[in-house]
Amino acid sequence: MNISVKIQKVFDDPASPLKATATVVIDDCFMVYVKLIQTEKSTFMAMPSFRGRDGKWRDTSHPLTAECRSEMQSALIEAYNSR
Repeated sequence: MNISVKIQKVFDDPASPLKATATVVIDDCFMVYVKLIQTEKSTFMAMPSFRGRDGKWRDTSHPLTAECRSEMQSALIEAYNSR
């Protein structure tokens, strides 16, 4: 799987967990907008989501396997750290 990441915007507010927004392109045929979130416990990729009528957040798209999510997240963190 070929994954490329382009950091769109970086947020430098130390009080905010949102660190960046980015586009992730998979195999030059699928693009998804993601967010990089950093908490005290971890740094992770947030997928596009919406709030349902019950108030819970649901992803509108997401990787089907843990391996795919891990590869996407690693590529995103690497792109963020190398900017």
